[in-house]
Amino acid sequence: MEKKKLAARITKNYELYLLLLLPILYLIIFRYLPMYGVQIAFKDFKAVDGIWGSAWVGLKWFKKFFTSYKSILAIKNSFIISIYTMTAENLVFISHGRDAGYPTPPVQISPCGITAASLYSLF
Repeated sequence: MEKKKLAARITKNYELYLLLLLPILYLIIFRYLPMYGVQIAFKDFKAVDGIWGSAWVGLKWFKKFFTSYKSILAIKNSFIISIYTMTAENLVFISHGRDAGYPTPPVQISPCGITAASLYSLF
């Protein structure tokens, strides 16, 4: 009896369920499907075998990276590049200023996720 009530509600309000379909599809396509490729970090990936055919190695590659003498240098270089990128983006924005005709600041994606637009709100 509950299934009949549910089916009746769905058919009665099908427009609302159709509206709900778009956000659900967005979440599946842009949030869940990309997670499929994340598992490569935990596998001994071989292109011939593909993602599913490659052997599972767990945290082997993370241990190898963090025990390497070059890991500190790689992390430090990543932070330096992020700082340089943020500085360059902000210098370009400040040099053009609000009088340049931009309704909003130019938005660019930087490696650390901080953009000129997000820093603009601090001023």
